[in-house]
Amino acid sequence: MDKESKESFIEKNLWWLLLIIGLTSLGIYFWQFHGGLANKSDEWDHFGSYIGGIFSGMAFLALIAEMRANKKDKKLQETRYQTQIEELEKEKQEQDKRWKKEDFERTFFMMLEQFNRKLNSLEENKYIDPVYSMILESKNFIETRACLEYGKDRNNYSNINQLFINLYRILKFIDNFKWLTTEDKRVYSSLLRSYLSRKLLVILGFHLCYRKDNPQYLDFIRFIEKYNFFEHIGLSILEMEFWRKYLYRLKDYLNDESGERLYCIYSYMIKNKTHPLSMTEEVKFHLEYTGSLKDRLMNIIDNRISGKEINDDNLISTTSNSYFLQFIFLHLLANFNRAFEDNIEYKDIQICYKLFIDKVKEFYPEHNI
Repeated sequence: MDKESKESFIEKNLWWLLLIIGLTSLGIYFWQFHGGLANKSDEWDHFGSYIGGIFSGMAFLALIAEMRANKKDKKLQETRYQTQIEELEKEKQEQDKRWKKEDFERTFFMMLEQFNRKLNSLEENKYIDPVYSMILESKNFIETRACLEYGKDRNNYSNINQLFINLYRILKFIDNFKWLTTEDKRVYSSLLRSYLSRKLLVILGFHLCYRKDNPQYLDFIRFIEKYNFFEHIGLSILEMEFWRKYLYRLKDYLNDESGERLYCIYSYMIKNKTHPLSMTEEVKFHLEYTGSLKDRLMNIIDNRISGKEINDDNLISTTSNSYFLQFIFLHLLANFNRAFEDNIEYKDIQICYKLFIDKVKEFYPEHNI
């Protein structure tokens, strides 16, 4: 039995212990001096002195025990009081947190409503599609940006940029609000992201590419990366557009007016990633149009299906073919990584197009990708 258990036992059974001590003391006295009741006063004096000493000691023990009990009760009361204070403080903090969150949501949804109105205005005035098409068909990234910012299409781009300014302010408001958990911030940023179409996400990526050396854009880029804003950007669609332009520069064998040939081959390639299937007669038929380039194209398809680097020396190692390094598909992959983090296609695409991405980074070293 440890010390604490012993003290607890004594405190609980104190009066029984005192009674036993008293009776034992009387028993010892009568056993030692036996006989009947004394008829002499001095014997009664001796007996009184003996009993007085015993009871004085017992009283002293009782006093000490009572003092210890009072001290323990006081400590217990203090503990209860402190616990009550902590519970009240915790309840107050929770209440403050609820109030702060309610204040946040009022402001957030007000900002979101303004954002949505601006977005509807862009769609009604058809500002988005012309800018998206221009970016997709870009033959030179820097020239395209200059044209959008200062050329004849600057009005469309300027109106979209106003939306991006609102987007940045909302993201900053979410990120700086200390009362939100990390998970809460991801929820609100995901809700905000859901308002942006795939085309607007592509334009946003174009808007932020090669801006890391500009302090005005650093926080915006950090928010886009932190909250995985390009998760639903549609990488497979951009990849198919890359193929369309890439293959067109080699030979226009796949660029029939409907795009059926490219779509057929691309669909076979992507489906084969998760559900292995044999090449259909239709795919073989379209591949026959490639002529002497068939083996080269098949190598690209096989690498894409198996998740290996696409190594096309005829394209990548030729500096005169810098046109192929202008596609927004490659610019996005070269400039951002965490922004695609939750995209299930990103990991494979990044591996397959690594040599292309590296070439883009070499081509734009002054922009500090």
